[in-house]
Amino acid sequence: MDRGRVRSIALYIVILATVMVALLALLYTVSLFHIVPLKFSHVLYAIVIGVIIYAIVKVIVKYFERFFAAHKEYRHLKYVTFIISLIGYFIIALAVLASLGIDVSSVILGSAFISAVIGLAAQTVLSNVFGGLFVSVVRPFNVGDHVIINTWQYGALLPSYPPKYFSRDFMEASMYRGVIMDISMNYTTLLLESGDMVRIPNGVVVQAAITIRKGMVTVQARYEVPKTISFEEIAEKIKDQIAAEYDVKNLGIFIDESTMNTYIMLIRGDFPGEDADSIRSSILKKAMDIVEPMKTH
Repeated sequence: MDRGRVRSIALYIVILATVMVALLALLYTVSLFHIVPLKFSHVLYAIVIGVIIYAIVKVIVKYFERFFAAHKEYRHLKYVTFIISLIGYFIIALAVLASLGIDVSSVILGSAFISAVIGLAAQTVLSNVFGGLFVSVVRPFNVGDHVIINTWQYGALLPSYPPKYFSRDFMEASMYRGVIMDISMNYTTLLLESGDMVRIPNGVVVQAAITIRKGMVTVQARYEVPKTISFEEIAEKIKDQIAAEYDVKNLGIFIDESTMNTYIMLIRGDFPGEDADSIRSSILKKAMDIVEPMKTH
């Protein structure tokens, strides 16, 4: 928070304290010299208490409005100021009624009962709202982060056919990979690697396991090679070509499986970037350019 905002908030606090002291001094003077008839004194007390609480609520609301205006990532939380205002006005009403000698216990009990009913009826919605508040304050991730969100609330969709050996078909139980596009009051919006957009309820996000990918992606590719071609010879060539194009880490080339006439070469490494498909395509092309000419010899 910059010095200008600090001075502004300090000024509000000083003004509020001055007003409170002036009102209390006025109230004391009126009570001491009986300027106002006794039967109207409780009305004056109620007005003074109402004004003081109203001033406190306005200062708090003003602070949050300035905070949200200065931080773009929190602008969707402007509803918090409405909730604070609503609670503040309710407290003012209770304080004024109590100052007027009205029993507010029934009002409090009735409000608690209504709040419980509304809370049970809107449990899912409220969990998303408070989840959005939690995500926005704690910031487990930011807009633009490439993340993996693993949740247990949604079941996995299983293929109806057995995965082919060379396919990249795999089953991920409720896992979402992509870039965070927006964090709203109810949903976190994720741009999936498939290009689809998914909105995950914030009540689910706060219970999820979240992996933030920091510019590296693990890629693996398989390629079938005849046994007449030496594995050591092509492995070194593929390694040299990959290392010349990418700043790859933990690069390894292995024999993953063997058939009667061929073996399956597995190429795996950690590559910079997030686009695993394009990197995998490049690896397979390099393997193809090296292996295929050797089959004719």
